[in-house]
Amino acid sequence: MLKVKFIHKKYITNALMAVIGAIIIVSVFGQMNFHVEALEFSIKLQIFDHGLTELVIPPIGKISAKTHDTPLKFVISLKNIDMELVQKLFSESLQQQHLIDKTQQELIKVTKLFVLRILLLAALGGMFGIFLLRRSKPVTYVRGAIIGAILMGILFLGTYNTYDTDSFLTPKYEGILQAAPWMIGLAEEAIGKLDTLGDQMQVMANNLYDLFEKIDTLKPLASNEGTLRLLHISDIHNNPAGYDFVQQIAKNFNVAAILDTGDISDFGTPLEAQLIKRLEGLGVPYIFTSGNHDSPDIVKAMNALSNVLVLDGDVIDLYGLRILGIGDPAATTSNITPPSIELAGEYIRKIEGILVKEKIPIDILMVHNPGIAKHFSGKFSTILHGHNHQIKILEDKGTYILDAGTSGAAGIRGLQTVNELPYSVILLHFRKDADLVKLVAVDSLKVYNLKSGFSLERTLLEPQVKKKELENTE
Repeated sequence: MLKVKFIHKKYITNALMAVIGAIIIVSVFGQMNFHVEALEFSIKLQIFDHGLTELVIPPIGKISAKTHDTPLKFVISLKNIDMELVQKLFSESLQQQHLIDKTQQELIKVTKLFVLRILLLAALGGMFGIFLLRRSKPVTYVRGAIIGAILMGILFLGTYNTYDTDSFLTPKYEGILQAAPWMIGLAEEAIGKLDTLGDQMQVMANNLYDLFEKIDTLKPLASNEGTLRLLHISDIHNNPAGYDFVQQIAKNFNVAAILDTGDISDFGTPLEAQLIKRLEGLGVPYIFTSGNHDSPDIVKAMNALSNVLVLDGDVIDLYGLRILGIGDPAATTSNITPPSIELAGEYIRKIEGILVKEKIPIDILMVHNPGIAKHFSGKFSTILHGHNHQIKILEDKGTYILDAGTSGAAGIRGLQTVNELPYSVILLHFRKDADLVKLVAVDSLKVYNLKSGFSLERTLLEPQVKKKELENTE
């Protein structure tokens, strides 16, 4: 009888140590890296946690949801993005459904490999637990391996049977994402309009061709000799098509430089800064002042580009024009909300201080915030700003206040609006007269996708203000 109890106790001890060994080994080594197209992820299993699935997107934050009933936690982290492969995938114009099907196949394959890996680790862990008891019989190690594998198999089966993907409809956000959960719903709305994006880009290209063909029908300038052309853009908001649009305009109109009044990004993360590298291919000087959607990371990335000059309280001389640019107050942090009245007032006083110190008049002020721009009517001959996503030309107290609208069609937000926002820029014509460089004409350019058309308006400022508008909406 005592021998039977001893054997029974020994089996219980062996099983318990096999379970403990499986938990230890899986917890330590239960991580696997994998690729899905251009993205590299890691997946990690944590035992005796809260039945969570957690998505980690550095440095933006985490998204987690209570997805299952078993005491397992799955942590999926984005490790790296191959930007060259991303560009290649989109340049090949893969059909959306084909890309989705291919991704699903990859995920199924990864899931199977991960389950097999964990089962193998659990089996090794069961043997490790038996080893700690210093058992010598091979059959005991086999039993330990079987116990460890069965334990994880039961947990995986319970997870599979109780897993609820709908839990991510009400997830928990941490980090930067906590301040912007609306981003998920916004993206879902935008995806519904992405099916025809390729056709829309072709329409835009055709519109640009028509625009360049018909530019000569506008009211001509009195003389093209000594004319300096600068391109005012703003609010690209991460839209790759916006970069292409700006590049085409700059090339076809032979602009001497590009003046950008901010919001080149959406959330100001280092990940978005990867898109900015495309600016080096523009081939002209690029003068930039930050917007409220930009951040210190974006400003740092802009400063690293050879053809980009970031202005933040600086005065430069550009082809005889003195330009003052100052970054948006909100760009000093990762907060994307417009600055408060108090903070905007502080920046207004900063600009006023610069005006007092500068003995030579400043021709152009570049800011992002329209409220700050409006405050300096009568203090500069020309003020450039953005933020409102609506192209506008205003004369106030002898100052021309110009808003380039949104050169990226408001990015992903533009796709989910009812009324389409066009890609827009402003072309500035300056006349060199002796030592004086004067703004003599302004061209407002808008190109639409969905409406399949464009609008081009020239405003002559000297010797008299006239407008002639050229439109083509099919």
